[in-house]
Amino acid sequence: MSLPHGIEIVLAPNPSVYTGSGTNTVAIGTRDHGCVVVDPASESADHLDRLADIVTGYGGLSAILITHGHHDHLDGATSLRDRFEAPIAAWSREAHPGVDIELRDRQLLRAGRRTIEAIYTPGHRFDHLCFLLPQSQTLLAGDLVAGAGTVLISPPEGDMDEYLNSLRRVQLLRPACIVPGHGPVIEDTLALLADYIRHRQAREKSILDLIRTAQIGVDAITESVYAGLDASLLQLARQTVRAHMLKLQRDGAIERVTDCCGTDEWRRAS
Repeated sequence: MSLPHGIEIVLAPNPSVYTGSGTNTVAIGTRDHGCVVVDPASESADHLDRLADIVTGYGGLSAILITHGHHDHLDGATSLRDRFEAPIAAWSREAHPGVDIELRDRQLLRAGRRTIEAIYTPGHRFDHLCFLLPQSQTLLAGDLVAGAGTVLISPPEGDMDEYLNSLRRVQLLRPACIVPGHGPVIEDTLALLADYIRHRQAREKSILDLIRTAQIGVDAITESVYAGLDASLLQLARQTVRAHMLKLQRDGAIERVTDCCGTDEWRRAS
């Protein structure tokens, strides 16, 4: 789909198993009135030069916004700040040691003549923000969702309860389109958000069904729930299983036990 005028995506050259084809860096602004850049994700000279050309075309850079503190979203932030003397803004200085402005939930920012609203959406990471453009109901979603597949929830910085709550919060915003941190722009936004919630609920049910029948460890659950998954991805799947199990433990549905060899296993709560 074509994005609203004044929103440009520049794909960072950082493809990997975590990032897919790379991270979507986004510039938002009004010609001759300046812009902001969201998630300048690479130190690549080519990437930074492309962003610099866009910034110059808009007439300057007012801020660099960071959705969360993973390197594949902020690696170029310091270089871009040094080039344009623009502040780095994020939820917390824990996201990036060079953060100049700590943002608040529902804080309003300016990008040229546009308004941007910071929306606190923890879960993928404790400091995660989405950025909403109210005029067009365009949501820059970072790693809340992806254009293809799902996102990693990895404890302790990731939390499944918070993640599901953040998905539900974004549902209430009813975005018209979503620019994810990775993958293509999403048009059928409400269907995707509902699918994400159903997917996590189904995964949780599968885990509970296994634990109801046996005392079992994370590795065995992962191999059962993710049967057929490429071995190179099993470690990522194991982290998400742990996030589900910690949620179920807090819900009082399961409890951790230690077997005779000192290995942690899980069983139905007594």
